[in-house]
Amino acid sequence: MHEATTPIAYRGTVCRPGRTFLWRLIDLLDSARHPSHHIRLTKCSLKDICGPISRTGSLCGGLIHPSTFLGLSKLQVLFKRSFFISIRTSGTVSPNTDLPACKTCSEIKLYNPQATSGSYVIDPDGEGGYEPFTVHCNMTDKNGVGVTVVGHDSEQRTRVEGYESPGSYVRDIHYAGTGLTRNGQLFGLVDISTHCEQFIKYECHHAAILWMGNPDSWWVSRDNVKMTYWGGATPADLYKCACGVNNTCADSSRGCNCDKNDQVWREDSGLLTEKSDLPVLQLRFGDTGASYEYGYHTLGKLKCYGGHYCATVSP
Repeated sequence: MHEATTPIAYRGTVCRPGRTFLWRLIDLLDSARHPSHHIRLTKCSLKDICGPISRTGSLCGGLIHPSTFLGLSKLQVLFKRSFFISIRTSGTVSPNTDLPACKTCSEIKLYNPQATSGSYVIDPDGEGGYEPFTVHCNMTDKNGVGVTVVGHDSEQRTRVEGYESPGSYVRDIHYAGTGLTRNGQLFGLVDISTHCEQFIKYECHHAAILWMGNPDSWWVSRDNVKMTYWGGATPADLYKCACGVNNTCADSSRGCNCDKNDQVWREDSGLLTEKSDLPVLQLRFGDTGASYEYGYHTLGKLKCYGGHYCATVSP
């Protein structure tokens, strides 16, 4: 297989192979002296010869039609759990249950534009890293780029009261998905994606958030760091919410609506978009000790999309 791998990718990586790559591969394999060797490609990249790919990975298994690969005999394409396959020019291919999944929903959509929204298995950090896990892929959001969506146990609107000291209310965020057991799996998703976001909202009644540099409430980043900006702001917008960035706060001298700290229901909300801080691992609130002080927090799902992907070619 040295004859095949060297001209194609020098035993390395070939990005987004299409028909040109596949026909070149056919020519090289047809003249290879060791046809029992194999090549591995991502299932996502083979839509040209396999057609639509199902969410279960069951479509296009077995023998490829002879007209697709003239001159090759007994060419088998076997789909594995998720989206990797093995190709051999002769003999029998045994199942390999350790082959990994596509990295993100954007990669799935890139190679299969007909893919529909639903549950998929992904493996952001690839073979040899953390275990693959199940996510929801929204194939219509963000102009149909393929958005990876990960839910958690703190999405519901939740009341906060009786916690006066800064950050004394603690809510740990546990992300959900079959096979999702470590935060490192999510970090891999965030790192490989071009964009990630998470919605955060606090409805307040005489309960401050960032209070001009003396926060009563905050959220905790992926690195377990206390964050001093809120949804709609960036790390550069110190002690500000969205209204502080847009100069639309209820009190123009404050960085957040809630920091007016009066007995009127107010709200601070927006998207957190700084990838290096996501996902949110914990919510902390205070200033809700008096009978007239309380609030409600809401945290949205983690959503990531975009990225650069390649299919691996190996001897």
